[in-house]
Amino acid sequence: MLKMMRTQAPELSWELGKLCDAAKVIRPLIFEGNSELGAEIPNGFTAVKIKVDFEGDWIKYLEQAQYWIDAGYQILWGLDLGLFDQLVHPLENEEQFLDLSKKIERFSSELWSPCSASSLGAVLYSGALDISIDNEKFTEWLAERDLSLDSFNKEFLFKVSCRDFYIRYVDLLSTKLSEHCAAFVEIDVRGMSPSEQALILAKEHFEHLHLIVKGAEVPFDGLQWEANTLGAGFVGTKIPTWEAQNDVNIAILVPAEQQNSSLSIKNLASLIQAAQEIKHPYRLISEQNLIEEWHNLDYLLVSSEHLSRLGIRSLQGFVAAGGIVVSHKGDLGLEGELNLNQWEQLGEYSGRDYV
Repeated sequence: MLKMMRTQAPELSWELGKLCDAAKVIRPLIFEGNSELGAEIPNGFTAVKIKVDFEGDWIKYLEQAQYWIDAGYQILWGLDLGLFDQLVHPLENEEQFLDLSKKIERFSSELWSPCSASSLGAVLYSGALDISIDNEKFTEWLAERDLSLDSFNKEFLFKVSCRDFYIRYVDLLSTKLSEHCAAFVEIDVRGMSPSEQALILAKEHFEHLHLIVKGAEVPFDGLQWEANTLGAGFVGTKIPTWEAQNDVNIAILVPAEQQNSSLSIKNLASLIQAAQEIKHPYRLISEQNLIEEWHNLDYLLVSSEHLSRLGIRSLQGFVAAGGIVVSHKGDLGLEGELNLNQWEQLGEYSGRDYV
């Protein structure tokens, strides 16, 4: 019999960089090594990842889940759907999508349903964002966003387009999961610069998906994947040393997508470097989410050359609430504004009473 620890699956959400189950902050530590019955799991892990091959032994998967749940662990399911290198047809093919949907529905009924009370969710995709798309689709994608290769690095734009095409597809597939089954994607961003990672991982592009990221050099709303830090949670085979952090009162404003260019990426890189050099925790906030997420912030680092009108108005509200804006040149005309050099010389970044 399954050891039912809940009456239903956890409802996961992100609040200011922390993973919450209902109103409670959790930090899942997920082991993705050998999940066979009787396997040795290092101390500290709270969950086990079970990889599901749709051609494999499903009775075995259920037995594994029952074994680890009885041992006190939660389950993260890793579904091998063949995304995207094993797909035979283009993404637009309806029969292919229907076949993948049926696989997910089978998982939901045969594995998720009996184990949902002790399961975190399911990983639908695991890999990098360098999957190939044809030039015609890429050209159409550029035209839809009024983007020019003259003002961007083509390789980076290609990765952004891959994110949009393939994450959108995973998002559609996630609707086939059971209602309370959280959908995860594992993304490898190694090889990208910190500023590129900040733009690629902006959470508005993963609205219905939970991120697990390998190689991240910037903070993000998601779980670390085989990293040297725990972050909000961890997936891997060896738990890194955990270090307590002070409250995060510094953030960097990520420009709206339509404001992005090679110059904006360069300026964002300098802001990230400045935040990293003071060795103080910080987070990233997209321009469109600033009003919702400025709570507890003292300093907001921005690139004054890449703000939309909405961004300017949001900054005025942030200042009115007692926050301090730090821009490259200190040229936005905001009360109390600092330029980057002035801010770096402060040497003290402690908090304050917030309005």
